Amino acid sequence: MLYIVGVLDNNLENREKTSSSRDVVYQNNDEDIMDGKKSNELVLKVANLEQSLIKTIRQRQLQFLGHICVHKGSEHLAVAGKIVSKRRRDLHPIRMSLLPILLLLGVWMIASVQGYPGYSETVLNGKKYFISGRRLPLSLAKRNARCKSIGAYLVKIDDPVEHKLLVGAVSRYRGWGPFFTGITDEGSEGRYYNFNDKSPAKYLKWKYFQPDNWWGKEHCVEIWGSSLNDLRCGRRGRHICEAA
Repeated sequence: MLYIVGVLDNNLENREKTSSSRDVVYQNNDEDIMDGKKSNELVLKVANLEQSLIKTIRQRQLQFLGHICVHKGSEHLAVAGKIVSKRRRDLHPIRMSLLPILLLLGVWMIASVQGYPGYSETVLNGKKYFISGRRLPLSLAKRNARCKSIGAYLVKIDDPVEHKLLVGAVSRYRGWGPFFTGITDEGSEGRYYNFNDKSPAKYLKWKYFQPDNWWGKEHCVEIWGSSLNDLRCGRRGRHICEAA
């Protein structure tokens, strides 16, 4: 009986370690597509679903062990130990096979709720904005093309009110930027304009000592904290679209 309990304890411990490792992977995932308040809620639902499955597996193990001890008798403990051990080996690939299903379920739920796969939609002061879910190394032209594919364009910042609202929107991502805007001085050093329509940039609240055009290669503009910062256009990051 002690052997069986020991096996079960090791089994539960392995489940907890596997779950802990999975949490670390989720936390450090650089390509997380779960954005904004809705995405956080969906991530929580998927995590709760997985924990529920783990709990069910543990309960079935305990029921299985109790059935053997009651109906088989002490003379079959060695056999029961082998059965429990085999069950432990079999459960691991079953649980691992559930991971892709859970991930796909989470992605599908995000896409269906938001309406635009890969983007998190938010409404600020009556205007729609979309924040990309993946951090990709794209040129400003490609980012703007992606915005146009959903009926939008790279965001322009027209006044302090819009700037403050956008700062609040990206702050939910806890620094998982950078967050590219449509502002640039590419081809016109020091004269910033909006990439989509080439109109002059109206409002630029720079961070201290910015823009500095580090090594002469920083021609795009991101929202960094509560201010703006210049950076290389091809850097890996998210971008903000504004509905046309």
